[in-house]
Amino acid sequence: AVALGASLPLTTDAPLAEAEGVLIGPQGRAVLLAGTVISMFGYVSALIMSTPRLVFAVAQRGLLPAWLGQVHPRWHTPAAAIATQTVLVFLVASSGTFGALASFASVAVVSVYLLACFSALQLQRSHTRLDEASHHTVEPFRVPAVVPLAGAAVCVALLAQATLREVAVVSAVLAIAATWYVVRMRTSRR
Repeated sequence: AVALGASLPLTTDAPLAEAEGVLIGPQGRAVLLAGTVISMFGYVSALIMSTPRLVFAVAQRGLLPAWLGQVHPRWHTPAAAIATQTVLVFLVASSGTFGALASFASVAVVSVYLLACFSALQLQRSHTRLDEASHHTVEPFRVPAVVPLAGAAVCVALLAQATLREVAVVSAVLAIAATWYVVRMRTSRR
């Protein structure tokens, strides 16, 4: 902000890169932009590889339709989950501007982090063992309560900065997911 001074409000596309250009020169701006592209590519690559596998695992547990938990016979990949994620991401990406999508994604990610903080507290309270499926004796999940509580406080502070519309949309998605979970759990017990 200091580097750009009064021109900061006029720099809407890449203010950090512009500041880097003022402070270090064109080479600094280019390095910052290249680093940003590499970072985004890495993040998107990890997302593309991990999200379908998460969908696959959730389907394997019976919480999503079984066809999402199928493996391709030749490539042994969760092809249906990959295709579904691709279509959904394309539809969401086509529906709005980058800024709006980035804001919604940030609110969604922070909401998931908040749920993870509460889950850590629940795991500790219930003395859950992390490796119950392998039948090995392991210690119950333990973390100082201050860690998830501090994380939850930071998440709440970040969510307090979100717009009402962003919170409403993410809350609606979470409510639908929670309802789906409760219905699936009740029907699977019968």
